[in-house]
Amino acid sequence: MYNKITLCGNLGGDPELKYTRTGKAYCVFSMATTEKWRSKSGDLEEKTSWHKVYVWGGQAEACYEYLEKGAMALVEGRLEYNTYEEDGKTRKLAQINAQNVKFLGKRGQASLPGGQERYHDGAPDFGDDDIPF
Repeated sequence: MYNKITLCGNLGGDPELKYTRTGKAYCVFSMATTEKWRSKSGDLEEKTSWHKVYVWGGQAEACYEYLEKGAMALVEGRLEYNTYEEDGKTRKLAQINAQNVKFLGKRGQASLPGGQERYHDGAPDFGDDDIPF
């Protein structure tokens, strides 16, 4: 079995950059995905789901530097569940451990000028002039 999830959505807030005790960088951000459909009565329905995304290493630093609230991104990674205790009850929290993040632009901007998409594998190999946001 293989655990892989792909999400395309908008960041709900600016990413946070943190470091483990051993100095490894990780970035955390919330991401909203929205699905729309027509009901049987013809009304437009909409449902937004929120996801917590973790990105590691050099890719985390790039996400922190170039992504911001409202930015659109495509995230590929593993879906994982963590449990914790709250008020005497065991709770389950889903999170995405991202392996790849594509920067797709700000809200409403689907790609870079000229229809190009920017794929980032963690190696910062582009300058500020290449980033549209």
